[in-house]
Amino acid sequence: MPLFLMTILWILFFLTLAAWVMTTIVQIFNFWFSLDKRRCFYVPSKDKGLIGIFKEEVSADKRYFYDLGSGDGRILRLAKKDFPDLETVGYELNPILSSYSRILNRISKIDIQILRSDFLEANLQNNSIIYIFLRPQLLLELKNSFSALKNSVIVSHGFPIPYLENKLTKKVYGEPFHTYIYRL
Repeated sequence: MPLFLMTILWILFFLTLAAWVMTTIVQIFNFWFSLDKRRCFYVPSKDKGLIGIFKEEVSADKRYFYDLGSGDGRILRLAKKDFPDLETVGYELNPILSSYSRILNRISKIDIQILRSDFLEANLQNNSIIYIFLRPQLLLELKNSFSALKNSVIVSHGFPIPYLENKLTKKVYGEPFHTYIYRL
């Protein structure tokens, strides 16, 4: 076998091995990170259909778009592309995901603020759209943050928010998760 071909095969082998090692490290870190009850295991949102939901909810008075537990920032990037006037802010405690999100934002040349901090301490503003894909236990912990909001919309992907049941305006059926829209 020619030396050139052997070199290419070895490079491909090491790249594959490096990708496998990085994936394994991320999965182990993600599992360890999710053991704390205030943290979530990373499950990316399927963006199909969410922009349609956001378009229905965005009006001239909305100024902020928050993603609590923003992961790799895909929802923030979609929102910023479709609604460039909204200030987009993501809260992500996982240092690997928040760094990865910042890298993807730089590559995409999109101005999104990613804060590596606990979303339970988020400074949410009125006139906002808030996107969440969180476990029900964490939704309960956001009650105080949501009770102070005015003229805002909460889009909860995956799970209903029991204490906002009277504010539910729409339920979008989807597979495998439904999306719940609340107006405050």
